[in-house]
Amino acid sequence: MVYDVRRFGAGGEGKNDTAGLQAAIDACTGAGGGVVHVPPGLYVASTLFMKDNVTLHLAPNATIKAVPGEEAYPERALIFADGAENIAVVGQGTLDGTSPAFPPGGFRPQAMRIYRSRHIRVGAHPRCAHEWADRQGARAVHH
Repeated sequence: MVYDVRRFGAGGEGKNDTAGLQAAIDACTGAGGGVVHVPPGLYVASTLFMKDNVTLHLAPNATIKAVPGEEAYPERALIFADGAENIAVVGQGTLDGTSPAFPPGGFRPQAMRIYRSRHIRVGAHPRCAHEWADRQGARAVHH
């Protein structure tokens, strides 16, 4: 099943869409899994928590951009998973953790942090200081 984030309140107009994006992820995993579709637009968000059996698909010209402020990232990343199975972040869209509001040499969220999770697929285009990291701090680039 496909869950369009716009049906959950995300507008993609450069305003904070964290609640709508997370609601789509939660509905998707609650129904047993599927695809959370992010259509073209600019979606500003803080940490999004990936759950079991969810594929986050970013359409071409879809960007999930980090909201400024270290306090918005309890897990220090834009996309976070801990103990999740069968998750993916794919598509031709962009995860953008850059912002002029993040001071040079200061905090910048990672695009993704994935802990104790299995069956992970990454195919979107992260644009951050670190593309993703596991609990041991090993870094890997997207495929």
